[in-house]
Amino acid sequence: MEYFLNRTGIRINWTQEQINYIAAKYEKDYQPISALAKEFNCDPDPIKRVLRDANVKVRTRRERYPRISNYFHDIDSQDKAYWLGVLYADGSVDSKDRISLGMIDREHIEKFLLALGATRNKITVVRPTGFKNASDVYYATIYDSEMRTDLINHGCTPCKTKAITDIPEMPEEFIFDFIRGYFDGDGCISFDGNCNRYRISFVCGSEVFLKSIRCALGVEHLSISRTGSKGGSYCVSISSQSDLRRIITLMYEHSTENTRLNRKYNKCQDCLSWLLLKN
Repeated sequence: MEYFLNRTGIRINWTQEQINYIAAKYEKDYQPISALAKEFNCDPDPIKRVLRDANVKVRTRRERYPRISNYFHDIDSQDKAYWLGVLYADGSVDSKDRISLGMIDREHIEKFLLALGATRNKITVVRPTGFKNASDVYYATIYDSEMRTDLINHGCTPCKTKAITDIPEMPEEFIFDFIRGYFDGDGCISFDGNCNRYRISFVCGSEVFLKSIRCALGVEHLSISRTGSKGGSYCVSISSQSDLRRIITLMYEHSTENTRLNRKYNKCQDCLSWLLLKN
């Protein structure tokens, strides 16, 4: 392919080979106009003109990045409850119809986009600076006003960290799918060698919301502690063997490969195995 452009003034004299290449890359390989413009070292507008002259329909933004806009309209399935929980923990919604999810697990971001039918959306990576051994964070961003409205209706609001108050309304059978999603974002499972026991923790900036999680888990007797300095988060930890076994079982009994974070799932299975051996 010859990328050199023969120009007459500001006019580009495209060769038939170049026209065929641009049309094929855009229509069949789904290469974006911006990438084609970069290849030919020109502005996007000439690429658009080539496509129109070749009778190739230029995709709208929705067509460029398709997704299931009404995915969160009704929380009527385990996977919808799960991903709503993940967004409650690690997602964000803003005033520009932007829904974002950021996690250190790229494969989980890919699962999120697959669930929303948005596999053509790009995944971006942020490499933290100034923090030793800090992990890269992967982000998926979707622009959709309908999805944004539905998430807000389910309590996933802008600046939600301290504003969320309760588990959103959904059929009771999906509550632990939601909790598993939240756990995959803002939960932790660890083994304390000094005390020889496993511990599961849930963290949130809203004490009220954490109380609703505690209630759903059936551990209202456990205290909620403050983490960090004033203005930090709240935490509830579970270490009772019977509670650990019950909660892990309830969280994962309906999970699938696409609705669980593998590294936390594996740790939870290790915990169950340890509990079995201990007993």
